[in-house]
Amino acid sequence: MCRGLLWLLLVALSHQAWAQPYDSLLTALQRSKTDTLTIHLYHQLAGKTTPENVDRALVYEDSALHIAKRIKSPKHISITLTNIGSIYRNRSEYTKACSYFKEAVNASPPLSPWLADTYLEAGISLLRITELDSAMQILQQGVSLVQQHPNGSVEAALYNAMGNVKREQNQYKEASALYFQSLKLFEAQKDLKGQTQALSNISNIHNLIGDVDKALEYAKQSLETAKMAGIKSSIAYSYRLLGRIYRNQKKPDEALKAYDEAIHMYTELQARREIGETELSIGNIQYDKGSFPEAILHYKHSLSVGKSLSDTFMTAFAHLNTANALLMTKDYRHAEAYIDTAIVLAEKKNLVNIRMDSYALRSEIYEAEGNYKLSLSNYRTYINIRDSVEREQHRQEAKEIEAKFQSEKKDDAIQLLNAENALKANQQSYLLVILVLLLVLAIILYSRYQVKLKANEKLKELDLVKSKFFTNISHEFRTPLSLILGPLEKKLSNGDHGAEMESFKLMHRNARRLQHLINQLLDLSRLESGNMELHLEVSDLAQTLRYIGSSFSSLAERKGIFYTQHIPEVFTGCYDRDKVEKIVNNLLSNAFKFTPEGGLVNFRAEVMNGLLTIEVKDSGIGIPQDQQKNIFNRFYQVDDSATRSSEGSGVGLSLAKELAEFHRGKLSVTSSEGIGSVFTVVIPVTRETFAGVPVKEPLLVNDPPATSGELALPVLAIHGDESKPFVLIAEDNPDMQKFVVELLQDRYRTLSVLNGVEAYDRAQALVPDLVISDWMMPGMDGRTLCEKLKTTEATSHIPVLMLTARADQSSKLEGLETGADDYLIKPFDTGELVTRIHNLIEQRKKLRQLFSRELILQPKQIALPSRDADFLLRLHALVEEKYEHPDFSVEELCLEIGMSRMQLHRKVKALTDQSPGEFLRIFRLERAKQLLTDTGLQVSEVCLKVGYNNLSNFSKIFREYAGVTPSEFLAETKK
Repeated sequence: MCRGLLWLLLVALSHQAWAQPYDSLLTALQRSKTDTLTIHLYHQLAGKTTPENVDRALVYEDSALHIAKRIKSPKHISITLTNIGSIYRNRSEYTKACSYFKEAVNASPPLSPWLADTYLEAGISLLRITELDSAMQILQQGVSLVQQHPNGSVEAALYNAMGNVKREQNQYKEASALYFQSLKLFEAQKDLKGQTQALSNISNIHNLIGDVDKALEYAKQSLETAKMAGIKSSIAYSYRLLGRIYRNQKKPDEALKAYDEAIHMYTELQARREIGETELSIGNIQYDKGSFPEAILHYKHSLSVGKSLSDTFMTAFAHLNTANALLMTKDYRHAEAYIDTAIVLAEKKNLVNIRMDSYALRSEIYEAEGNYKLSLSNYRTYINIRDSVEREQHRQEAKEIEAKFQSEKKDDAIQLLNAENALKANQQSYLLVILVLLLVLAIILYSRYQVKLKANEKLKELDLVKSKFFTNISHEFRTPLSLILGPLEKKLSNGDHGAEMESFKLMHRNARRLQHLINQLLDLSRLESGNMELHLEVSDLAQTLRYIGSSFSSLAERKGIFYTQHIPEVFTGCYDRDKVEKIVNNLLSNAFKFTPEGGLVNFRAEVMNGLLTIEVKDSGIGIPQDQQKNIFNRFYQVDDSATRSSEGSGVGLSLAKELAEFHRGKLSVTSSEGIGSVFTVVIPVTRETFAGVPVKEPLLVNDPPATSGELALPVLAIHGDESKPFVLIAEDNPDMQKFVVELLQDRYRTLSVLNGVEAYDRAQALVPDLVISDWMMPGMDGRTLCEKLKTTEATSHIPVLMLTARADQSSKLEGLETGADDYLIKPFDTGELVTRIHNLIEQRKKLRQLFSRELILQPKQIALPSRDADFLLRLHALVEEKYEHPDFSVEELCLEIGMSRMQLHRKVKALTDQSPGEFLRIFRLERAKQLLTDTGLQVSEVCLKVGYNNLSNFSKIFREYAGVTPSEFLAETKK
């Protein structure tokens, strides 16, 4: 209780101290007359923004970037891009941060001195996503730069970060040397904060290698240095380090005491991320002591911090630890829920170690519940992940061995050269013998080559005859097949419901399957004959892959298979769409065919260094080791017996491999029998790879630039009249999406998207009246989408209706707990869906009409959800503070609130039934009525008091609003 009160007091005091310089910066910004000063002030404002308002910091930096680009200053462009990247790094969005750092480097001339900070930030971000080689390479570039343009503090920080990379690579000796080098530079700069970092890292190294006494000695030095400098963040970190060391010494009470000191410091600093990490450590101590309920409390505190910061790593780790503690208390049901969430988060951000530990723990939970089948399945997944991690470690070890081998090979070459010089005198006697032997060997090889050449010519003629036969017979099949399909489709389109319709549907499905097989044979024939061509285009490759992958969602749901997709939001490539579709369709079809109910299928894609990597992973029956080399052969089947469990022609994988190679890439497989298979496709997607091949250029559209704070999104068609309510539909099944749109388009404006990520972006940019979301979607599921919409200020008021096939009570409760306003289970009654949508929108409308005036005058007395109430209180306070200024407008209101004009308009309209401009005008007029009634001021004085410079204009607006002029109103008031 005391800690909570202390926290609130410290927050209030720090906010008051922070607000004063922040306001002075805003005043200076309004008075700034030079672009460079304005940019500098925007940087300072972003730096002063609190962690809770990080979006506002991005708005300031975006404004600075706009000016820097306008004045074409490479230095300011690069520095601003680096600042934006640092904001995303602090939010743990490391991949996005790296894209900004890369853009910052590209925007500057080589060896620009200001790039040193960019290299440092980029190296730290790459370290966080375990891109260790890349991190070390870019940090070394930073060191080279600061050696040409000396900057002792940045150089010391670079060596410190390089030590962190070496520590992650388990190269403790090299890491320690780098930390000592960093310490020496920090001491030369008299940088006490840097010294504490270096001393802490040296202590950490000794702790890792088991030299606890040395670790404790350096940790205490770090604490003393931090106290001497009076740097609370460094003092807190030193206490955390002491906590880790005491834990290794099996001294839990001393560890808890050190962690409590750290928590106290971080609370004063409002360092929420560090508070969350420290709470995790305290939870681990309580777990070690066997105090599992206490451990769970601390883990949950860390979990709430991680969620508020959108820190996926902290949130996933806290879920994992909470599940482990719940398992120890035998609360299996809640442990299972927490570990499921940990797995989803770990897969979302590719946190391999957390994902591996989560599957191992879930196996233990199922074993404790007596569900041995699921326990075994999860244990196999854990083993599979562990093996892949070990393979990666072996790959790194192989690289080191290769380097050592090359060094030894060089030494051997030198020795061999010396030996050759010693034997040079004897070589001439052997030369003639060698030449004679070579001549005889050449004659033999030439004879064999001639024989083989003739045989190859015969084989080519035979292959050509076979290829022509396949082509001709396939074309012959297509004509009668078209005559079968045509009447069938016409019959099916009539809408008859007779008993024979099921037979017609059966005939149609099998005719389509036959058509697919014939098309595969034709593709193989074209490949053999050399008649196949690449039809390249430049377009959004990610969208194409998501579309292909989403078409398998309904199959996964029907077969009871857990299907996930991991595809970045946007990446453009130069590729043949038809061939990529055929490759991916064949691999996914194969995965679903051999994966049993309850299994897993994962579809992953990424582009790095101009190469598209597609991975299709399943937990199916697997492929025996001795047969893996044959599965890409035409017409080969692993099980070709008459009793095989699944049918197939043996063409799909062969065609996929040959299409990948034709696209100048490759297809490979790794598989373990009884565990599953992983098919990996790697193909180039850059123009340079296909030099000389025609490329279809993308259509260029000259869209106007997005205003500050708005998302620059591709334009999609919004169906319906502008006056109708706007409904956003997130559904990854194209057929279901089309059905819902057609159902609603007469009553509402609709916009449909295929995944949660795009739905969230569209909701931020367009602020709809209602969101309909499926539960299971690629990229971001419906639960996460709902949670993000309800916790984001611009969209927290939007009603969300969950539309899903998950009918169990726990799923329904989970959906409602995340903030969903309604929950409808598939299959659903169309009338019920329309009625529920109508009721949700009408409830909002009636609430808006009922409270429109009271929300302006007395927002504290209106019962609204806490986030909407907080928003209105903040809006009311801001208008209360600024309404007297004549130049206070909607534009400034947008900047202060931290929203775009459209977002603010739709938000305020949804809550008050008034636009921001109407809200401000009515507030001023109501305040004028109050002043005329209570203060006895003259009309001209009141006019100036409420922000109007023109008395006649004020009188006109007042009369339109109140029905009388201000003078008449004053006279009536006096009566």
